[in-house]
Amino acid sequence: MSDRTTFARALRRNQTPAEAKLWQALRGGRFHGLKF
Repeated sequence: MSDRTTFARALRRNQTPAEAKLWQALRGGRFHGLKF
């Protein structure tokens, strides 16, 4: 696994409360029907 992949996974695991709230709102196509 590359360093970039490892770093990206660490960022996803260690989200700030604001990031977690944002992704919760964006997940599942609940933001103007867009998918993330």
